[in-house]
Amino acid sequence: MRVEDTRAVFTYRSSEDGHRHTGELMIAAFVTIARRAWPGCPLREVYFAHAAPGCTTEHEAYFGVPLHFGSAHNGYAVAADQLDHAAPNADLTLHAALIEHAERL
Repeated sequence: MRVEDTRAVFTYRSSEDGHRHTGELMIAAFVTIARRAWPGCPLREVYFAHAAPGCTTEHEAYFGVPLHFGSAHNGYAVAADQLDHAAPNADLTLHAALIEHAERL
């Protein structure tokens, strides 16, 4: 994840890069999780490393944001200011325990 201007860009790379269905499956799964964890979190853009398929109607309908095919990576962007807010279902006690554990490593 990196912050670019007002966007937080999450990227996904694997040995399967270039395989259309793998990239689309993973990004759709990540976006679904983000939408459920942060209702109302504004998705800004979606990126795919592969070339655009002949028809992108379903992609446009599902994601509802600008799509970029032939990108350097698979990924998606959300509003960067969302990173400053806990998810509505966040477990703050678990978060504190995980931070403490990570700092001891």
